[in-house]
Amino acid sequence: MTREEIYEHLAQVYLGKKTKKKKKYNFMKVILFANLIAITLLPSFYFISAKNTKDIQKQEQSLTLALNYYPLRVVYNFKDNAPQVENFSLHLQNVNVENYDSLVFYVRGRSRLSPRILKVSLENKKKEKSVYYLDTLEAKWQKITIPLKEFKEISDWTNINKLSFIIEAWNTDETKGSVLIDDVHFYAKGQIKPKLTE
Repeated sequence: MTREEIYEHLAQVYLGKKTKKKKKYNFMKVILFANLIAITLLPSFYFISAKNTKDIQKQEQSLTLALNYYPLRVVYNFKDNAPQVENFSLHLQNVNVENYDSLVFYVRGRSRLSPRILKVSLENKKKEKSVYYLDTLEAKWQKITIPLKEFKEISDWTNINKLSFIIEAWNTDETKGSVLIDDVHFYAKGQIKPKLTE
């Protein structure tokens, strides 16, 4: 007699109760049933997941420029003998942004007397250069979206190799300070068009 059988017999004799026998399940049947459900339902999950992914791709695309996990800090100190322009450039490896709509980044001045105007410049491999003047700089984080069509002097968007943030002395209220820039990326609303091959 096993220990379980002895305990069950004692319970019946002294307590007048019958212990419930545990149902034994056939382990192989359970495994086969689970596999059958998985095989049946997985294709429909894949279809739903693939459809949702395509919908998201149609809505937006983003090309992010790595900033080493910290915001860029553009520091300026416009003393009499110092250069009157401070320039911070991101050198890109001929990025193709022809299917993107805008340049997006977050920016904030160090104080309320931060530069009134931040100059944003894009340049391509052909040395075409265009600038945009951002005149809404504040001492709090702001999301800035600049449509690429505002960079009117650039005709070829397939080889962008430089993005610069420029502070000029004549556009600042104080001669010393800094500007923080973060999460710089090119953004496309809508699905990215496939590249045409020649």
